[in-house]
Amino acid sequence: MALADKMFTNGNLKPEDAVKLHAAIRNKAGAFDRMVHVNKKLRGRITELEQELQAFKRSEPKAGDGKPQSEAAESP
Repeated sequence: MALADKMFTNGNLKPEDAVKLHAAIRNKAGAFDRMVHVNKKLRGRITELEQELQAFKRSEPKAGDGKPQSEAAESP
């Protein structure tokens, strides 16, 4: 916001400074839609992972004393 305020409220900028500010504001504005898309995608993934984590927390371990199932089946 500071860049935009400086650009649009200050009429006494040197042309070189105005071009730099214009380029910076343009680049930030151009990236906004992509960042919104990435943010939505990541929030969805976080929700999926939180649900999966809750399923693990609610589950009970199976018999086998912590051994892999193949070893537990072979034990007498």
